[in-house]
Amino acid sequence: MSDRLKLRDEDGKWLQVFGNNEYPNNLLEWVNKKGGEVDEDGCFRDFEVKDLQGFLEQIILYLQELPFDVYDLRFDNDYNKERKWDIFTMVERYRNSYLAEIPTILDKFSNVIERRFDEGKGFVYEIKEGKKLYLSRY
Repeated sequence: MSDRLKLRDEDGKWLQVFGNNEYPNNLLEWVNKKGGEVDEDGCFRDFEVKDLQGFLEQIILYLQELPFDVYDLRFDNDYNKERKWDIFTMVERYRNSYLAEIPTILDKFSNVIERRFDEGKGFVYEIKEGKKLYLSRY
């Protein structure tokens, strides 16, 4: 049986993040630090993602660790020198199935996610008020 990392909204709409049996260890650690109940196999169910920006940053950290020299994510410009990411710019510059994870999440759950611009951080993604998004790995 394969482990899957899935996002789900309150309406039951869901999306598998990454492939079968693929899950970033840094994401499991993040879930654990945020109060999720991760078992000894690294599985958890229905962890409410309240810090969407933090979740997306965990995906970015994982992508940075992948062995793609040609898909180098460290942009050499003033805006991104301090790890201030514009996710859509990242995807426009690098077309890869892994890099499509974040735009796919943002598109699939557009009913739950909102984007705003912060002068110090760039685009920030948040869960809309009154909405919920859950993450599970099983």
